[in-house]
Amino acid sequence: MDAFKLDIDLEEMVVKLIASPPLPDTFRDPDMVRDALKENNIFQGIKPKQIELAFEGMEDLEEGDEFIIAEGKLPIHGQNGSVDFLVNISGKAIYDGSVAENEDDKIDFKNAVKIESVKPGQILAKIIPPTKGESGYSLAGKELPARNGKPAVIGFGEGVEVDPDGATIRAIQEGRPVYAHKRISVNPAYEIHGDVCYETGNIKFDGYVHINGNVQDDFIIEAKNIEINGAVGAATIRCKNNLIVHGGINGHSKAEVICHGSADVKYINAANVEVKGDLNVGREIVNARVWCAGKVNAGKIIGGEVIALQGIYAKTFGSELGIPTLIEPGTNYEIRRIDNAIEVLTEQIHKITRPISAFLGNHKKFLSLPQDKQEEIIKNYTFFKKIKDAFIKLHTARHKIISKDNSPPVKQAIVLKHMYTDVTIKTSSCVKHFRTEVNGPAALVEDISHGTITVAGYNPSKDEVIVKEKEEQE
Repeated sequence: MDAFKLDIDLEEMVVKLIASPPLPDTFRDPDMVRDALKENNIFQGIKPKQIELAFEGMEDLEEGDEFIIAEGKLPIHGQNGSVDFLVNISGKAIYDGSVAENEDDKIDFKNAVKIESVKPGQILAKIIPPTKGESGYSLAGKELPARNGKPAVIGFGEGVEVDPDGATIRAIQEGRPVYAHKRISVNPAYEIHGDVCYETGNIKFDGYVHINGNVQDDFIIEAKNIEINGAVGAATIRCKNNLIVHGGINGHSKAEVICHGSADVKYINAANVEVKGDLNVGREIVNARVWCAGKVNAGKIIGGEVIALQGIYAKTFGSELGIPTLIEPGTNYEIRRIDNAIEVLTEQIHKITRPISAFLGNHKKFLSLPQDKQEEIIKNYTFFKKIKDAFIKLHTARHKIISKDNSPPVKQAIVLKHMYTDVTIKTSSCVKHFRTEVNGPAALVEDISHGTITVAGYNPSKDEVIVKEKEEQE
């Protein structure tokens, strides 16, 4: 070859000499190349030896051979700090492999591993510090600044301490390691080896409670974290954090479950359930009232009502028997509860004020009534003022909830397999009672312009596809 052409890639910040036949825009000596670099405002990262080397061996080159004669440097941003957890901090039971499902859609929980417990002095995690960024430069010599990594953010709850090195987190008491809301802690554990019954009495414990047996009817469990190996009857469960019920809930229309974290339950039958986080139900929800501030995942939802602020996902809605089923995604159940109470008070106010409204503000007409009628009106008016005060308090509480609620609602229900008739899908703006069946996977979303619910296509996520494939293989 007798010449080189100059190839400048500003995006990659690389300049090359490429062997070429002599053309009007090619270069035949190093000085021409140096002048061209100056004309193109390239002053940084130039490699003079490569330029000389290219021209020294010009005669032996073939067309297309290339030499990198200048390079800029991209900035290298620092990596953020992180926390390397050395124990299971999920707050949930660890399952060995996938959860098998048979032809009856029954989930096999027999392979569940017992929850992890740590000892005092055990290392829970290591804090990895951030790294500094390394600045770069452009071909024109302009500095390209780099970002430094940010330190890991982690808080420390009960039962943990940090070593003097500032990087090692240890347990200082025996219990269950939990990481929630960017805080790590060790919750003391209280274990019941059998059932919760008359022998144990009600359980109220400010920590982790593990029940190896069942929870019998009419008993109460209150704790931070609760795990129940057996089933729950018509009992009361109040959980400040996370709840796991391996045996399901047979509520007999009397059970009350309130969970301020996430809940994993085998099935829910005829129970009132409130969950602040996500609710995962392995088999089915039947004739239950489920209110959830997170997302509901279930095998089947049959009868009753299910309200979830962050959406509702199930394989099946309703049943072949046409059992009325209410599905309400994207609704804040706390606001729903207040609205229900406001509706009751409104009816009471109308009922009280209707017979006495003619006498309110008409003192002369009031005095014309018999004494017993006057006393009855005064009694009703006093009761009316109490109801009115309660009415105002409810509206105030409703406003506070709305002002604090930063989570955008997910106003869609996903049916993965099939939806039967007599299922009602409702949002804050739209409602539809389905009289025809729907095959999944499908998304049921609101159509505000027509005030109804429409059926749209739905593509399962990669994780859902993997789970489905495993289920089919098993």
